Amino acid sequence: MQPTLAHPLAAESLALYCPHSPSPRQREFLECSDRIAFYGGRAGCGKSDVEIMAALQGVVHGAYNAILLRRTFRELKLSGAILDRARAWFAHSPARWDADNMWFRFPTGARIAFGYLDHSSHLGRYQSAEYHFIGFDEVGEFTPELFLPMIARLRRTVEFPQSFPLRVRGTLNPGGELHDWICDTFGIKPEDVFPERSPELRVTNEGEQLTFFPAHPSDNPGLDWEDYNRSLALLPEIKRLQLKEGRWIKDTEKLCYHGYVRARRVKSLPKGNRSAGIPEPKWQYGLVFDIGASNNCSFAVYAWCDWIDTCYVVHVDEPDGVNTAHDIAIHVRSLEKRWSFEWMTADPGGLGKGYIDELRRVYGLPVHACEKSDKPGHIELFNDAMISGAVQFIEGKCEPFFDQAKRLVWKDASHKEEMTGIRNHSCDSVMYGFRRLKHSITPSVPPKSPSNDTDPFERQLVAEHDAMIVDDEAESYYG
Repeated sequence: MQPTLAHPLAAESLALYCPHSPSPRQREFLECSDRIAFYGGRAGCGKSDVEIMAALQGVVHGAYNAILLRRTFRELKLSGAILDRARAWFAHSPARWDADNMWFRFPTGARIAFGYLDHSSHLGRYQSAEYHFIGFDEVGEFTPELFLPMIARLRRTVEFPQSFPLRVRGTLNPGGELHDWICDTFGIKPEDVFPERSPELRVTNEGEQLTFFPAHPSDNPGLDWEDYNRSLALLPEIKRLQLKEGRWIKDTEKLCYHGYVRARRVKSLPKGNRSAGIPEPKWQYGLVFDIGASNNCSFAVYAWCDWIDTCYVVHVDEPDGVNTAHDIAIHVRSLEKRWSFEWMTADPGGLGKGYIDELRRVYGLPVHACEKSDKPGHIELFNDAMISGAVQFIEGKCEPFFDQAKRLVWKDASHKEEMTGIRNHSCDSVMYGFRRLKHSITPSVPPKSPSNDTDPFERQLVAEHDAMIVDDEAESYYG
């Protein structure tokens, strides 16, 4: 009989050596008898725990020999990593640690060893070994040249119980050296995200069935996810998308709107200063909206003044339930009551320019279609504008743009196409609005200190450039 969790001996060994019960998802992984199986897909889903559990399932057999691997010795020895966790689990059990051989020996004679595999030359140390279980903790960190040859060490003699399944098990996250192999093997696309309770993926490769069990933090009931989530929020954006959201994007991918990190957020539009001889700016406003074919539209409002180089994004929203031409017309008129628009431009997306014509003809909106040629090039120009300060944002009024800019990545290293499956309506509306304004972008070069004979307005501009952030106590942007 196959010793899975359904087998009383296997269940007994887990109860003796494992301090907690597996979650339903972990149980499914443990009961899998396929030769090669993977578990994970994001941070906090109980990967190391289930890897140790899987190795423990065979200790009921005296000749059982298992090994758990990390890519480097340093990773293997980290506090809280798989070896440290196993030692904590087995500290008060009948298992005995052999430091010289880096393994635990169990009363039956079974062994679970720990090792690392950082270079192809390290394969030699396992050349003559016979393993009935090989576990790769964070398998994504191994190269295919290390992972695949190591599988050849999975074998048994005729004396070892034939009913016991030989197993390779790997835990993983998106990214790493094995990312492409995993995605190619299981047909995972960069835009794929596996929500809670996603079904396992099964493929057949040269007659062998391979299985991937996507997991979720809810599959790790022992984790304080709320607290861990605070730590993940501090990661660089690509890592955060991989580990927190489980997005299958490569480590080398880049954010489309990377300039948002350095974009300036100000409290209000600049004001004049009569005592300094600075006139009140005459602000003009433009509206751009990105029409979602199957979900919400995004609306962005720009403000500019002919004698101020900087333009401002004063409002971005994606109101719920605004999808039809009638809904759009009502929302545009509500915005028009607050800002009198000099122009309106829109991206109809997959609905086509005929949709724009309908908005003009039926609803009387003076809107024109966005110019959309060379979108990647204009995204980079917009990044430059955010970094240099040529475009600034009114604080607290543009959050849909920033929320999407944190997540939207290029589909591949060519940076010609955005990743599908990630919301981008607000990014599009803001970028197309900037393009419509045709503001010049100047390098962010610190200005020289003004001399006494410069006019008051220039002195105020230089002072503001140096400060970069609006003073909490100031009444106006210019002083």
